[in-house]
Amino acid sequence: MSTVLAEIDHPAIVCNSGFDNSALAWDTFTHRLWNLWQLMKVFQSRDFHVISESLTQYENECRTLQKAAGSTVAKPNDALLSGIIGILNQAAEFCDLMRFDAAQEKISLINVYLENHADEADCSSLAAELRNASEAIMAAFWNVKLILVNPSRAAYVENELLLGIAVRDAFKSAIPDIIDAGNSLAVDLGTATVFHLMRVVESGLRALCVHVGVTRTVRSKKSGKTKYKPLAWSEWETMLSALQIRVDAKIGKLAAGKKKQETQEFYYPLLQELRAFKESFRNHVSHARSVYNAREAEAVFEHVKRFMSLLATKVSE
Repeated sequence: MSTVLAEIDHPAIVCNSGFDNSALAWDTFTHRLWNLWQLMKVFQSRDFHVISESLTQYENECRTLQKAAGSTVAKPNDALLSGIIGILNQAAEFCDLMRFDAAQEKISLINVYLENHADEADCSSLAAELRNASEAIMAAFWNVKLILVNPSRAAYVENELLLGIAVRDAFKSAIPDIIDAGNSLAVDLGTATVFHLMRVVESGLRALCVHVGVTRTVRSKKSGKTKYKPLAWSEWETMLSALQIRVDAKIGKLAAGKKKQETQEFYYPLLQELRAFKESFRNHVSHARSVYNAREAEAVFEHVKRFMSLLATKVSE
């Protein structure tokens, strides 16, 4: 089944774990992930169909009666007028439930007039008001924007495990960006995907720095006094330089042998990957110099997944 993303104000997406559709509050249901079945329930599709059909039927009945009366003003009988007022009340209740405020207000005003001036109602004006009520409801539905996700990409949506359980567990701070990268890729926002993936990599970069003993970087050495800044405010290049020094020192202390080889094989590829990420993607996407399509973003995604998975074998936050 296709996945539908509610996108009523902003593109943020929140996983829906269930709902009670007896009442709809936009502050609860806006920015939630719905599948098609849930979407039909949330928007009361059966009730909407019944109300819509009834409004149209009453409109047609009024027009038929007016046409038959010719130039004479056709008046509705009590049963017809009662039925019209009843369906308009249902329509107003439906709009109130759905938080279609403008439509609810419009239909309620029609109801108030009919209930207080029933003797003045004629078929021609009733047909027009019924048409206005239908159009008000349809306009409210048109204002709700949705994004349809291709079923082949449904697994990307709201998935904190996209890079694997080990990565999720090792780098908790990266979880929001892992989720956002997947959501962006699900709706073909390639550049946004790469942007969030580079934030994921930065979480790994900082964790690797701490892992080898780099907890801060040098900010300046003016007046002979060294000043430092936390990793959270350090530039990639500064962190990479400090990281390279620590890794070289760590490996330099080891005697030739299996342990030194394994240490080299773990750290040096990571350093090369980090510098490649910086030069190939991070700098360009952060400074609005590159735009990525979905296919390019998928390639970067797989690249980051391999990198973070390797990092997670020995490093965590």
